[in-house]
Amino acid sequence: MESINVRVIQLGKLPTDEVNNILGVANLCQNTFHFHEVKDDKVDLSPYRLPNQSFDLDAATEKHVLPKYTDRPLIILSSEPYGAPPRGAEEDAVYFMGTLDPNVSIISTHLWECLEGLRRLQPYLLFMIGTTLICEYAGVQFHEETKRCLFDFCEKAIDIDLSLKSDGFFCPNCQSYIDQALMKGDISIDLLISAMRLINRARGIELSCFISYSHKDEEFARKLYSRMKAKNLRVWLAAEDLGGGKIHEQLERSIRLHDRLLLVLSHNSMSSEWVKTEIRWTIEDAIRGRANKLLPIRLVTLDAIKEWKLFNADIGKDLAQEIREYQIHDFSNWQDTKVFNQAFRRLVRYIG
Repeated sequence: MESINVRVIQLGKLPTDEVNNILGVANLCQNTFHFHEVKDDKVDLSPYRLPNQSFDLDAATEKHVLPKYTDRPLIILSSEPYGAPPRGAEEDAVYFMGTLDPNVSIISTHLWECLEGLRRLQPYLLFMIGTTLICEYAGVQFHEETKRCLFDFCEKAIDIDLSLKSDGFFCPNCQSYIDQALMKGDISIDLLISAMRLINRARGIELSCFISYSHKDEEFARKLYSRMKAKNLRVWLAAEDLGGGKIHEQLERSIRLHDRLLLVLSHNSMSSEWVKTEIRWTIEDAIRGRANKLLPIRLVTLDAIKEWKLFNADIGKDLAQEIREYQIHDFSNWQDTKVFNQAFRRLVRYIG
């Protein structure tokens, strides 16, 4: 897939060198978008100053930027306070971001930089750019109801900081918008994954794990999840009978977004279509150069793994044989606390 070029324009004050370094990081952590270095057109914003000392960045963009740049998507960055005429006299009426059309977004760093304490600009900008791109392509809107969702409306500057520290991704409504956009082709899986990688980088998630298991193995999965969380690993759970939405699309998205897929192999899961699909997609990821993504975990004997067959007619392979090529971590006696702890320590060393 050819990269999508994203033009970035400076409006007013901005720590340009720092922002260019951040855009370089954005280019390194995903490969769907290419962010160009910031271009400063030296726009005089004094005519756009509002009574509350913010600036009407919408009007300045329409007057000075849009006539010169037809590139889309287009991102406008500024360290100036971002206001709007209808509330231009209100002291607190200053915004993080806004959109002029679905493919032109304005992001201000002012509120973030005004927060108490040392605040690095990189997490904020990567987070805002990632969410902005999902808004543009999937038609998702920020909502005032707080749902631990990426698109919770942030009324105060500290709310952005809380969003960065959250593990939440999408609420059911936003997930529905994204699923519809994927189905209509408005947003591709690659584009969504790249935007999410920007957000993960903003949140400091260098390595994330996804545990896939049969709902009949819930007790084991929950125990493993709790221990991994206690080790400060970023980990998510997905039982094979998750309800709602397009399950296969959600599964593919989860597999491709996370760095490690912990696949729990048990008598309950080894013959399932769910496991077959996961293995096939993970093998495809391995072909793309990410061979260490899959971490099989067995709750059955080694003999059961050796005798296991799972033929996939679509690709003409016995997927069980493919799995046997990986190191399979032994949790077959997981109910014995001492044995579980030993196996868990080995797993963590391998992940790390």
